[in-house]
Amino acid sequence: MANPKLISMNIDGIPATIVDDNGKHYVHLRPIIEDIGLSWKRQFAKLRAQSYDYDWRYFVSGRDEVYRCILVDDLADFLGSVNPLSVAPAIARRLSYYQRDWLRELKERLTPKVITCGNDLYDILKAIGFGDALLERIGISKS
Repeated sequence: MANPKLISMNIDGIPATIVDDNGKHYVHLRPIIEDIGLSWKRQFAKLRAQSYDYDWRYFVSGRDEVYRCILVDDLADFLGSVNPLSVAPAIARRLSYYQRDWLRELKERLTPKVITCGNDLYDILKAIGFGDALLERIGISKS
């Protein structure tokens, strides 16, 4: 099994740490919770109590930093478990931003892009030595 790979990205001015664990993407949760304005201690206790609902893990970086991460696909559900009526309006707005815009941008960046090219270009790439496996690996398919 390959070691998890850390991916750092900046989405709309907000740094994010993603852990790629054999193709499954986990996001470091604490910076998100704190940026929204929620209590990390309370939200992490909720995550542990509801651990059967979410795929979350600890990852340790090479610098012995511990990342408490949740599967990207579970992040929307976890954030949706926060009642916006029970928090201050500024926190509710920030929560809404993460649920809609930030998470959509994160998923878009993590989704592999496939370039479809016309038959002529595909045939040219094949003729100059690009094999099917290479074309597939770099995300080029025949239309």
